[in-house]
Amino acid sequence: MVFWSGFAFPARRGLQCDKDSALPMRRRRLLALPEQDEGVYHVISRVVDGQHALGSAVMKEQFHGLLRELCCFGEIRLYTYCLMDNHFHLLVGVPSREGFDPGPQETLDVLRGLSSESAAHERQEGERLLREGDHERAQAWARRVNARRRCLASFVQELKQRFSKCYNRLQSRRGTLWEERYKSLLVEGAGRALVTIAAYIDLNPVRAGLVKDPKDYRWSGYGAAFAGDGLAREGIRRIVMALNGGQVLGEKREVLAEYRQQVYREGDERRAGVGEDGRPLRGSLSREEVVKVMQERGRVPLWECVKARVRYLSDGAVLGGRGYVNQVFERYREQFGPARKTGARPMRGLDGEQLYVLRALRVRLFG
Repeated sequence: MVFWSGFAFPARRGLQCDKDSALPMRRRRLLALPEQDEGVYHVISRVVDGQHALGSAVMKEQFHGLLRELCCFGEIRLYTYCLMDNHFHLLVGVPSREGFDPGPQETLDVLRGLSSESAAHERQEGERLLREGDHERAQAWARRVNARRRCLASFVQELKQRFSKCYNRLQSRRGTLWEERYKSLLVEGAGRALVTIAAYIDLNPVRAGLVKDPKDYRWSGYGAAFAGDGLAREGIRRIVMALNGGQVLGEKREVLAEYRQQVYREGDERRAGVGEDGRPLRGSLSREEVVKVMQERGRVPLWECVKARVRYLSDGAVLGGRGYVNQVFERYREQFGPARKTGARPMRGLDGEQLYVLRALRVRLFG
């Protein structure tokens, strides 16, 4: 069996198991530490058989609307995202549920922001219980509804299910739309880890050859922020704040400029000079060059790998500093064999970066 973040499936011929993930049983999904106010996750899900269910602007707009609506309902913070034709990436923050117990009236107010039929039925039930003065049942109703809030699994499940119903109805289609279970990478919500994942997500359309500049892709957090979307700009501001130790930054333009520098930051010393368009010229390593250097146990800058489809940034299970990754390992100690003593694994082949993962990928670093 090959184990990915949260699920298992039979190995294809010739595909080996990663050493740290070859466990005899299915893993539970790794969630944030109890002492954290917010858990940050890189979520990825793909359409079955590579179909372009998100290929049209209409479908992307529909998905984007559902995404915003469910983030509001679940109190999920959307740092950034990227909607591709056959898959999506989300970088979300899920608040702790410690002490979270909204009453019936507050729950009703939140439900009024949802457009689904099920939300309408739930709202009607809550209104009826309050009208009848049945406070005990109203409290139980509120707890049941709020169990879906501040919950990563409920958020992603409802997002995918609601889009599936919409897509199947419009396409006169039946059956499963999404491929397997979604993947999630637990990310340390501070410093280099958060901005690394954010840049990786916002560079998806550049890697796919859809645009040369990530700001030109409409269906991404950075593209939306550059176009003036207030919520997208807030997400980018939070990312830059995390990189700067939580310091509040000034003007919106300054925040976007800072984030743009981070997205384009490279360790390649070959960059020099200014092009005809006035932009800095940047050298870059091809995918083949990066693979060759890694295979030869050489060192390459992290930001060259961010531009490639490096599996550490999707399948590493946890990404962060050594201390953070070890903390998560201790919490989930029972999922690992007795021979394993520590959790943090360096991102093999990368130069000068203090980032670690929980899964040491031994094969197929790119995918």
